[in-house]
Amino acid sequence: MKSLWTEARPAGALRPAGWRWGLTALLLGALAGVVACGGGVEVGGTGDASTYAEGSISGFGSIVVNGVHYDESAATIVNEDGLVLAAGDLRLGMVVRVDGGAIDSGTLTATAQKVTVAPDLLGPVQSTDAALGRFTVLGQTVRINSDTAWAEALSGGVSALAAGQVVVVHAVYDAAAGTYLARRVELPTGAVTAYFVRGAVGAVEEGAKTFTLGAGTFRYVSAPAGLAAGALLRLKLETVADASGRWLVTTAGAGRTRPADGRKVELEGVVSALSGASRFTLAGQVVDIASARVSPSGTVLAAGMRVEVEGAMASGVLVATRLEVRDADDDGEDDDPRAVEIEGRISALDAVAQTLVVRGVTVHYGQASFSSGKPADLKLNGRIEVRGRWAGDGVTLVAEQVKLED
Repeated sequence: MKSLWTEARPAGALRPAGWRWGLTALLLGALAGVVACGGGVEVGGTGDASTYAEGSISGFGSIVVNGVHYDESAATIVNEDGLVLAAGDLRLGMVVRVDGGAIDSGTLTATAQKVTVAPDLLGPVQSTDAALGRFTVLGQTVRINSDTAWAEALSGGVSALAAGQVVVVHAVYDAAAGTYLARRVELPTGAVTAYFVRGAVGAVEEGAKTFTLGAGTFRYVSAPAGLAAGALLRLKLETVADASGRWLVTTAGAGRTRPADGRKVELEGVVSALSGASRFTLAGQVVDIASARVSPSGTVLAAGMRVEVEGAMASGVLVATRLEVRDADDDGEDDDPRAVEIEGRISALDAVAQTLVVRGVTVHYGQASFSSGKPADLKLNGRIEVRGRWAGDGVTLVAEQVKLED
């Protein structure tokens, strides 16, 4: 199997909406605004795509990102180094960037033209604390919660990790706190030739040719472009630290891609770098919410808040029409985008254990409510839709609702 995280090799119709789970409508509108953009972001994206979304995959059938169902069947799928991937390489919880067509606000569907898989960390585990639900990689603190998805080989979560084990972490990065809330933790699928980390630069020591990022110290031969305190960078590293525990940077780039002006954008992230009551930075992107509808109403923004923002780019700034605050530990409400949705055919079924497998995910359906059928109607290769939450092992999905489609 090819590795999703090795060096790059050259890259060589809407699905019907179906069953929906009461998601809040995401209405996109036209906007205007003129401001300046922050550092650590490069302009990019597919020029003829009308929307850009960045967030974690919370469902399959089509991929679900920030509550919108994107049909990825004809999309180009790559990692950040340009390695071409297949749709089967996508997993629940992976952080992706989607360049797509217009979103149908009635069905919350769109066609993805390009999907870029964009984890934040690849490196060895240095320490674990199962009681606090956290671990460290490359000097970075990773937090988990009940919505963190784990690779099957890591069933049990933090307690399954071992010091020195190399892991891939897809996360929501909190630049203010310097921590990562994991959306998915997995093992690399092949030989690892480099580590990487995405985050905000701390102190820079030009004489020593070192800088900090989180609790990690990094050294360089030539100063990376854009190196400055606070800059959001993605660093590729040698896989062996020096005698002082410092990691050598081999290449560095902007930490985020900034969508082109005029693009409609949806982002998930953590508020940082507040500037007045209506402007802040989110995942390296300057956001203006002066004209946005904010939910809950009356919210006063603060650094560290996790939010979803929707709007359009103007002069390098995301001018928002909607901002929704997401609690750090989602509460499982019906419109919670962290609830997992899967649509597909049953590939394994155990009526005694009340489990089935769909899209490679083990689902326990014992307490689920059924629509258009009952548990006895389940069958191999039958098509179903499932909505649920992760069990404590982070691997099994506990179904809340099941719909039989055959």
